Amino acid sequence: MNDESMEDESMEDERILKRVFYRATYRGGKEADRILGGFVQTHAAQLPPQELKDLDALLQCDDGDIFAWLEQTEAIPHSLIPYPFNTTPLNRLRDYLNILRS
Repeated sequence: MNDESMEDESMEDERILKRVFYRATYRGGKEADRILGGFVQTHAAQLPPQELKDLDALLQCDDGDIFAWLEQTEAIPHSLIPYPFNTTPLNRLRDYLNILRS
């Protein structure tokens, strides 16, 4: 990989990180802002690029769906299962939520 492509990747990761920060902290509901925003402020900068992309995709979903998946009160729709919704970002969010509750 040459220097230019590494720089392009780094710039793309930075754009995704900024988008994730915005989406997590300006959800429209206090609880979602506090939980998702707190998680992102604490962990997003340390996530590997693919996990950051997965988190970005997750944050495009409705708050009600995200929290139902976190609480495991609803199954993730089969149409989304190939996507990384039941992978590391969702599990990290579950762990973060459990810490907040303890």
